[in-house]
This record gives sequence, structure tokens and C-alpha cells, in this order.
Amino acid sequence: MWRFADDFASVFWVAVIPAFAALALVLIAVHEPARPGGLRKVKHPLSLRELAGLGAIYWWVVVVAASFTLAQFSEAFLILRAGNAGLLLTFVPLVLVVLNIAYALSSYPVGVLSDGVNRISILIAGLVLLIAADLTLAFVPTLWGVLAGVVLRGCTWASRKGSSPR
Repeated sequence: MWRFADDFASVFWVAVIPAFAALALVLIAVHEPARPGGLRKVKHPLSLRELAGLGAIYWWVVVVAASFTLAQFSEAFLILRAGNAGLLLTFVPLVLVVLNIAYALSSYPVGVLSDGVNRISILIAGLVLLIAADLTLAFVPTLWGVLAGVVLRGCTWASRKGSSPR
């Protein structure tokens, strides 16, 4: 944003370069593994019959994950909140950078923790973090408060991944 003098169009054109590089990498270097023999063929994997066979635990996780999704707001809100707290337009992309760094740094520890404790505990901790993030973003008017809320939101992403069954 600084380099392009707050010109959003130019920034977005530069931002698509890594996206196309990732797409090229997926198309060129990532291949589907060979399917082991002896597995039954599924003609319509999204049929009601196949979905019913997923089991109660799977659907419980889906309901909890959907609840988490309904309980949170878009990342665009984080950007608007940061701007409202005084963040200069030039630094707005850093909100998403901080969010993703918090997620990346908390994912491994949460994953290790989820291997040793009940995943329901991880879900509850994630819900507590989500509530703390929302309250911080709503009631702490400073940039530091927004930063704390953004970091907490990134950690909630890791708690959702750490609570899913493997």
C-alpha cells in the first residue's frame, strides 16, 4: 500500500501473483495418490446414503464447526475495526498478516495439545478465545486492543483445526 500510494487496484494486481504461483504449483506438482485396491467404488459420494454413513461424531463436529462459523464475523470487520481505531490505510493489509501469523504460530502447539487432551476441551477453549476476541474488538478502542483481538481471532482458527477428528 505504501509503495503504490494507497492504490488498491495496483496492490490487488500484485497480490494475485502468489495466488497464480500457488495454482501453478498445485496443477504441476500435486498429484492424487494411487487409490488402494480393495476399496468399494462410490458412484455418488454426496448422496444421502453416503452422508448418513459418516457417523454421529462427524456430524457432531460439523454442528460445532457451524456454530463457530455463525458466532464469528468476517475478516473485513477486522480491517474496518482497525481503520476505526486509527490504523492508516497503508498498513491495513497488516491486519490480515497478523491474523495469519497468529494462526500459524498457534496451530502447532494446539495440534500437539489436542493429541494429549480431550478434543472437546480444545473446542471449549476455542469458544472462550472467540468470545474474548469479540469482546476485545468490541470494547477496547485502541489499536493495541484491535491487535489483541486479531491475535485472539487467529488463535481461534487453530483451536478449530485442533479439535477436528483425524
